Amino acid sequence: MPSLLGVCVRSVLGLFVALDWGGWSPTLTPSPSRPERQRFCAALRLIYRDVIYRAVFEIISNRGVHENLMLSGRVIRIIESRAEELTRGVVKKLQSSPQTRSYHELSPEDLHHRVFEVYHDLGGWLLKNTDHAIRGRYNELGEQRFNEGIPIAEVLWALILTRDYLRDYVATSMLVDSTLELYREQELNRLIGRFFDRAVCYAAEGYERKASGLREGEDLPVTFAR
Repeated sequence: MPSLLGVCVRSVLGLFVALDWGGWSPTLTPSPSRPERQRFCAALRLIYRDVIYRAVFEIISNRGVHENLMLSGRVIRIIESRAEELTRGVVKKLQSSPQTRSYHELSPEDLHHRVFEVYHDLGGWLLKNTDHAIRGRYNELGEQRFNEGIPIAEVLWALILTRDYLRDYVATSMLVDSTLELYREQELNRLIGRFFDRAVCYAAEGYERKASGLREGEDLPVTFAR
């Protein structure tokens, strides 16, 4: 079955040949002057260039999330294989950053476990784990940090620093020397951002639920800013 891109290219070439070299279509009467034909051909080129761009974008987009991950699979596998090294770097950052002062007193082993489980199974967290799984995991984290007396701002900063550390590593690990490589990096960063956006929201939700004295499964009260 011919590809969408192939059909578009053949259609463009066919029209160009018919209009530029083969003479005006007999169905169009009267025949326009040469300048009019040239203007018409120029307009067609712009239209079909847009069609081709849209076709390429559709082909890429229709690969779906799993195929998009395959584009960045090499970097994800590198991250997972170096999870221990990356985790040590994040733990060191969390226990020295002014944005996470309370984390300076936390057990390095606990921090190591939290970060390592994300980095070691990055592909799973980005694509395989459902929103329900992410919510449960980070609701529990928010509740734990409340029990430890960690301010909510520092809890969220810790997640942001973990995300930024990972993105910095991606930026230094991928050689962006083509449009496709740039797309790979952007797609991976989008997936990372989506995951950590949810992690931040669900950690805050768990923290607030614990602070409100609600049990698991109870909804937080709805409030409106005035």
